[in-house]
Amino acid sequence: MGAITTSRRKRLIGGLLAFALAGCTTVGHSSEDLTAIEAALGAHIAELSSSDYAGRMPGSAGGVATQQYIIAALESYGFQPGMRGNWKQPLTVPAQRYRDMHVDVSEGVTGLLSANIVGILPGSVPDSGAVVLLSHWDHLGMCGPPAAPDRLCNGAVDNASGVAVTLEVARRIAAQGPLERDLYIVATTGEEAGLVGAEAFADDPPAPLPTMVAAFNLDSVAIAPRGAPVAVIGWGRTPLDSGIAEVIRAEGRRLSVRKEQDRWVPRQDAFALLKRDVPAVLVSSAFADEKRLGQFVDTDYHRATDEWGEDIELGGAAQDMLLHVALLRYFGSTVLYPVGDE
Repeated sequence: MGAITTSRRKRLIGGLLAFALAGCTTVGHSSEDLTAIEAALGAHIAELSSSDYAGRMPGSAGGVATQQYIIAALESYGFQPGMRGNWKQPLTVPAQRYRDMHVDVSEGVTGLLSANIVGILPGSVPDSGAVVLLSHWDHLGMCGPPAAPDRLCNGAVDNASGVAVTLEVARRIAAQGPLERDLYIVATTGEEAGLVGAEAFADDPPAPLPTMVAAFNLDSVAIAPRGAPVAVIGWGRTPLDSGIAEVIRAEGRRLSVRKEQDRWVPRQDAFALLKRDVPAVLVSSAFADEKRLGQFVDTDYHRATDEWGEDIELGGAAQDMLLHVALLRYFGSTVLYPVGDE
């Protein structure tokens, strides 16, 4: 593809982002739209953090049920199996890592059989690369103190909320029509044990890593309220920054970049791709709100109290869902984000 002028590029950006942000007001999205999104996210979170899923522990019946839930959702949206014709990428998660966190694991068990879930929405331009959206589906099962009346760690915020946003992004993009580039949705296992599923995906990807032009991770997003600024975990480490900033502005959001946010870079799934030179970041309002995030970490993180309730904050998560639709449409476009000889 030949070079495009700056003015033409701006017109294309405006047109494409206007499509991606259909239904928005001049400075953001309507409250009615956001309320409906919050309801959809809440339904996913309430389901995945219910006792029926038993804390979504890898190797458990609840873990299998979680995988089935994600596959059924993606299939209903029109996605296809993304792991060389399969939905699942099987792997074994080391059991000792959970014992080290005082999580219940049966005596004598050394490995927990589990799987990443990988779906693909093929792009409209063949051989133009791929964009990736990740979130980890796993949590900790029974992890409370032995004498506690409630020992089930449901993982509503961490990370049923990330899965919920991922599924709603996938649904919207599929309904609007495919990107030019392939879109991979990856729900990883074993994140709580040290990014095990993300490492497995990066070691054995469904497409060559150099063809993945951008990857975005979603983790613990149900923290910040509507109107919160947006953090980029991995800012300054990829060529994505200017495009991300452009989309954030188009969404009427504010960018918040602080040096202390760097501590989260190696603690989330995008890092498995980033350290293999895939441009991968976490874009989230939750990580921009240090006070609320700190309160969650100090009170509910990896505890039985991380459970669904009507008081869970979904305002920022709803806006982050719309932001990721726009991000994927931007980086999924060969015109707005050309790479190589495009």
